[in-house]
Amino acid sequence: MISTFRRDQDRRGGTRWVLTRRADVSVRNACRSVQWARQHRSGSRPQRGNPIDETPGLATGTIEPAGLPGRETPDGDDSAGALGRRAARTRRAILDAAQRLFLDLGYAGTRINNITDACGISRAGFYTYFKDKREVFTVLGETAYHDTLQVVGHWDDLPRPCSTEDVEGWVREYYQHLDQHGAFILASAQSAPTDEEFRASSRRLQMRVAWLLGVALRSRQQVPTDAPEALGLATQALLDRSWYQSRGQRLPVDDDDMIDTVTAYLAAILETT
Repeated sequence: MISTFRRDQDRRGGTRWVLTRRADVSVRNACRSVQWARQHRSGSRPQRGNPIDETPGLATGTIEPAGLPGRETPDGDDSAGALGRRAARTRRAILDAAQRLFLDLGYAGTRINNITDACGISRAGFYTYFKDKREVFTVLGETAYHDTLQVVGHWDDLPRPCSTEDVEGWVREYYQHLDQHGAFILASAQSAPTDEEFRASSRRLQMRVAWLLGVALRSRQQVPTDAPEALGLATQALLDRSWYQSRGQRLPVDDDDMIDTVTAYLAAILETT
């Protein structure tokens, strides 16, 4: 707080000095940014400018936040569309920077300042999009989870019975998925929020993927397994670890040979034609 005196007049026309207190401008603006971010995530739409864009008028909150994530922009408004693209790029930059830092420093070792420094924004800019680093970690995990479900779901698109070539095509697709998310998936198993609520949620998501993959494979087996969750987990372990050793660690093994070997394992499980 900053204490100042301002000149005022009393009822008799005399002069008096009144002690006033106000928050420092930088602190006030940061608080407004946090408040705006929280209201934005809850669905309300306060009249507040985008704190990432250092535009005159933000301190007073007189600029309409057109084109921010989750907010519709009027058709034909080029400036709103440009702001929306900038906001999307900034949010993506935060996620990309955080993902690299989580891999390098671990979840506990990564601080908000590390993320903002890596993508060149202020703390207020960070809080426009995320509540804290845990929310960033959660978003990264949810994105990987939903993308994994999509790849697993592509078993439904394969013919019945499927050929070895069909299985190989799916393995290559899964490897491409891991090219994007694999490092985070493997690292998050070692470095993640430690509270039991988060861990329990993570286990549920992992078992859901394993179950769905196992069910998809069991439906194609000549002699269906009695434990689809075990089949799914074993298949994921084979895929994830083989990808990590081949493409992550870049061990001296030919990529096509690794994919062919994994394909042969799956083909044997399914007894493909």
